[in-house]
Amino acid sequence: MLNVGYLASQDGTVAIAYSHRPFVDIWHQGEASPLSINLQHPSFSQLTVLDNRFTFTHPRPQVTRLARYAAGLAIASGHVFVALDLPWVQIQEFDFRGNKIDEYSWLGDKPIMRYFGFDIDEQQRTAIIGASFGSGAANRVVTLRGLR
Repeated sequence: MLNVGYLASQDGTVAIAYSHRPFVDIWHQGEASPLSINLQHPSFSQLTVLDNRFTFTHPRPQVTRLARYAAGLAIASGHVFVALDLPWVQIQEFDFRGNKIDEYSWLGDKPIMRYFGFDIDEQQRTAIIGASFGSGAANRVVTLRGLR
């Protein structure tokens, strides 16, 4: 379960964001080991507490659950974009050296319950996010324009 994640590549660089770990690995062609980026958000400290609570990670027999940190990953224009798994759209942008470039967010009228897609339209500098909002709400696609 810990190896579930998202993969993106561009020009000899491969990035991996792990669903249940708060970091991204960036592998550059010809390098022996990855550059790791620690994802940071104020909510993540609470998720770490949950991951250490047996009643959360094992809610009933034969069931294991872990906190989710990443909801998607994309590479565009030499930058890595990570969609965080939060109740609102939150995207962090990094360069290939791991430096945080910017952060983008969008608050909807209902909390996001589940993500089902994430990509960057490089030409339009737009993030495309597929998500389910609220209990019983229909799936929607959110576009976040104005990425640098």
